[in-house]
Amino acid sequence: MFLLVDKPPGWTSFKVIRILRKCLGVQKIGHAGTLDPLATGLLLVACGASTRLLEYVFNYEKRYLVGAVFGLESDTYDVEGRLKVANSHFDFDQGELRRGLSMFSGDFMQTPPAFSAVKVSGRKAYSLARQGTIPTLRPRCVQVFRFEPVCFSEFRYQNVDFPRADFEVECSKGTYIRSLIHDLGACLRWGGVVCSLRRTGIGRFSIDDLRVISVDMLNQDSFNFLKEHIDDYVISWREIFQDMVMLEIDTKMRSDLLHGKPLDLVKIDCTEGRPVLAFYQDVPVAILSRCGAYLVPKKVLLAS
Repeated sequence: MFLLVDKPPGWTSFKVIRILRKCLGVQKIGHAGTLDPLATGLLLVACGASTRLLEYVFNYEKRYLVGAVFGLESDTYDVEGRLKVANSHFDFDQGELRRGLSMFSGDFMQTPPAFSAVKVSGRKAYSLARQGTIPTLRPRCVQVFRFEPVCFSEFRYQNVDFPRADFEVECSKGTYIRSLIHDLGACLRWGGVVCSLRRTGIGRFSIDDLRVISVDMLNQDSFNFLKEHIDDYVISWREIFQDMVMLEIDTKMRSDLLHGKPLDLVKIDCTEGRPVLAFYQDVPVAILSRCGAYLVPKKVLLAS
């Protein structure tokens, strides 16, 4: 079972999971793509056996609306960290801004923020940063498909108005929006921090989908309503993975997969290594991968 949730500001992504676990009475539950407490917007949640498919959802591109303030910097790359003035004597020029944006298009290397959940020697980077140890994080390749300003305004800090720009961003998995704004500000020699962030889309799914669960429905007073009407909000696995190669299997094939046996390659349009979702009677059974003349189970989703 998959659900879409509109995470409210101030909540951790785990708080959403904790509340849904209590409301729906499920033990296995997880999400695809953490949102910072500052951020709001779309969180894709999986329950039960569907949690084992989450790693294939992580690959979906994400869409954001981000507010950025220029002239400021912080240790967390957003306004919730230790803010300081980076540059109070620059002329905010939209033409220069657009030239800076051109440096952050397509494929490029990006270093995650020190205050992030990236693991460093088995520990999350933010736990080290909070203790005063700034972790050394490796740059990673990210993709930005769209990075466009949509409006301009001002942000007041210490009785001074700093320029603010709101951007629409479409990017690959693993892209840190806080790093994107920080690096843009550094590139322009202005400094830059995130002041607001809303995830508006994940793959084909939008925050405007009528099945998105709002924060009002996560209040304890609404638990009974949500539990009784949960079928109205469920996103089917077929809809989630409609771009994945699918294979309907019979009883014998299902039995073989549940015991870890490969299948003889059937007539299916599948390149080497590309995942194939095998299902039986409309229930996902396993993720397969073509290996020579066989389809080999990479992940079995059901118990034998």
